[in-house]
Amino acid sequence: MSISLGVLGILFLGAVLATHAKDYITAASIFFVAAAAVFAAAAKFQADERDRAFRFLTENVNSKELMSSMGYVGRVLSKNPQITMEDACRIYLSSDSRDKDFLRHILIVYNFFEEMAIAINNNQVNELILRHYYIGSLCRFAEGTQIFLPIIRNFPVAIAGHPSGGRARPDIFVFAQWLFERWNPHYRQYFANDRNEYASSGWTG
Repeated sequence: MSISLGVLGILFLGAVLATHAKDYITAASIFFVAAAAVFAAAAKFQADERDRAFRFLTENVNSKELMSSMGYVGRVLSKNPQITMEDACRIYLSSDSRDKDFLRHILIVYNFFEEMAIAINNNQVNELILRHYYIGSLCRFAEGTQIFLPIIRNFPVAIAGHPSGGRARPDIFVFAQWLFERWNPHYRQYFANDRNEYASSGWTG
């Protein structure tokens, strides 16, 4: 949109100069110089989007914590594919170290996808690059863990014994959820013929 407005502004400037100065050569020169600047800025913006997208890709490879968390959650979901709301509440409120570890790894992965989703939502990264790389990981992860989101948020129903008390936190991981809902139709289309192979119950990270 901003690029289109820039081009229109350039056309208007050229027309004004041509009308008042009667100097078509000067107007044309100004037009092409300004247009080159606009398109150079657009190309740089696209390159920056691409570079920021690849930063998310390298973070997935280089972050041992993130990779470990994805693998940990995947292994638990593979063994427990049908986590109910009752199960999720118990895990969230549990003092058992295994439950605490599972929840901690869920939060680490959601934080990563939330940051990525916010960048996509604000047009700061190349979404297509990230979708090609993360669509399976995000969709399988969210399919298996989104049941925890109302509990983590303590919303819409307050959970008795919740660490936040009666305070609701409805804005937690809303962008990660938005991105899952945005990508999930593509994910289902990609694997329409082999859905069982890519189901979250068989995911290991």
